[in-house]
Amino acid sequence: MPVATAYVCRLRTDVPASAIQWLDLTPNTSQRNLVYEKTPQTGYLLGRPANDTLAALAANATVADYSGLAAYLIANVIDAVSGVTITVTVANAAAAAFIAQLDAGLALDANAALVTTGGAGAATTLETTGSTGSLRDVLQILSGASFTLPSGSVVGALAAGSALGSFDGSYRQLYVSGSLNASCAEGDLAAFADAGFTYAGTAAAALAVYDAGGRLLT
Repeated sequence: MPVATAYVCRLRTDVPASAIQWLDLTPNTSQRNLVYEKTPQTGYLLGRPANDTLAALAANATVADYSGLAAYLIANVIDAVSGVTITVTVANAAAAAFIAQLDAGLALDANAALVTTGGAGAATTLETTGSTGSLRDVLQILSGASFTLPSGSVVGALAAGSALGSFDGSYRQLYVSGSLNASCAEGDLAAFADAGFTYAGTAAAALAVYDAGGRLLT
């Protein structure tokens, strides 16, 4: 059975990272046993999801380095109707739609992002036959992980996802646990996700926590 992962996503841009720290998850980053507790769970909130706007491809290749969600989508998603890579227009629109779902406090809906808003063919998903995408990767990007697709990457008109581009490897994965559930219910994460969270005189939720299926935990 896959390990249950969790993702803390930033909603506000006016709160510095140092102001958002959760300390009630275990193991604690600074107090853990380095031999037996390999994956620290306390930490600071990362930045907003990157999402460079893709320009038209040249000979099916990217014309610049791109970071973020649209770049990930065009490198990994196949249109279920055309049978080839989604277009630049679809990738840009779908990426914006995923971020809009986050900002609206909604569960993530890949069909709504890719098909309804993005304009991809019916039944296109992150894992359509030939696709190399995953909702977990999308959630990593939404929670601040860095993904880059280099200039010159051939991603267009392919029958299978190129799987080009890469994450930078610095992302700290969180996991669903008793301490995370308690924090989301009434601890640090719940406080930061509350609409009444106030910073510099402004009250609004600072973050949202998702599970690997794109369901809200806060």
